Amino acid sequence: MSTKDQFGTSDLTIVMPNVAAKTQREVFEIISAQIAEISGISSTAIFTRLMQKEKDQSSATGNGVAIPHARFLQLKESYTLLMTLKNKIDFNANDSRHTDIICVLISPRADGVLHLQRLSKISRTLKNAKLCEEIRAARTEQDLRRILYDPQNMILAA
Repeated sequence: MSTKDQFGTSDLTIVMPNVAAKTQREVFEIISAQIAEISGISSTAIFTRLMQKEKDQSSATGNGVAIPHARFLQLKESYTLLMTLKNKIDFNANDSRHTDIICVLISPRADGVLHLQRLSKISRTLKNAKLCEEIRAARTEQDLRRILYDPQNMILAA
């Protein structure tokens, strides 16, 4: 039996606290390299897709949160990456707040509705200000995973 994280996925694949990126481009380069290592998709393909989607519409949801996402035909499973930034970066959010929490979802193209359900769960979860403050305060991967898998915190995401 697998443990669910706050986002309703069976595993938060990659957790990266306090990343020292200075630009959105640098954030996407780091994300792409990390996901490429485990997914079999090239970092260039991931980077290009994320940047194009960002150009079309900002992934920023407000309150310092961004949720970039993409689907790929070649994938067999989904991957979720949670990153916090040392310094906030402009993701062109509607509320004009710069971003310091980024949750990326990469899914198989065939996951259509499931991909949307995962995105919805991530979005609802990261709308919780108390949980986001705990995420921001975490300094290590272990701290972030503890917050996201803590059954007591599951109520925060409801």
